[in-house]
Amino acid sequence: MAGLYIHIPFCRQACYYCDFHFSTNQNNKTELIRHLVDELVIQKDYLEGETLETIYFGGGTPSLLSPKELEWILATIDKHYSLSNNPEITLEANPDDLNPASLSQLHALGINRLSIGIQSFDDTILKYLNRAHTGTEGLNCIPLAQDAGIKNISIDLIFAIPNQDNELLKRILK
Repeated sequence: MAGLYIHIPFCRQACYYCDFHFSTNQNNKTELIRHLVDELVIQKDYLEGETLETIYFGGGTPSLLSPKELEWILATIDKHYSLSNNPEITLEANPDDLNPASLSQLHALGINRLSIGIQSFDDTILKYLNRAHTGTEGLNCIPLAQDAGIKNISIDLIFAIPNQDNELLKRILK
């Protein structure tokens, strides 16, 4: 089973816990996407004709990509790679990037799985982690995604945060 991971190294802001490569400066985003597309074409024979079962946009924050940028990348993959009939196409997203319009666009592009970086439903913890969304936004984005037709959803939650006791952890999980 072949899969393709595409790292999108841009974030709106730096989360205090993150060790992944990212930049909060998006001035070169279009240039990076152009080079990424070029690299996809250059590497088209790397998989030796294997069929792609999964495409995973990780990061950073891939939900910062515009629909046009995602479409450009996906069209390049479709043109140069063999895809299964129903590949799983995952996009990592932050709750504050998800709204009915953006989710509808993602679904129309073929994104059929979201990995949502909620991290916590507690506003104090989110502020401590320097996250841009609120706990309410985290809760609300899940049914919005489902309503847009994206049914395969995972969420990230962070545990063992300083000063997070078991009672707070139970409330977050509930």
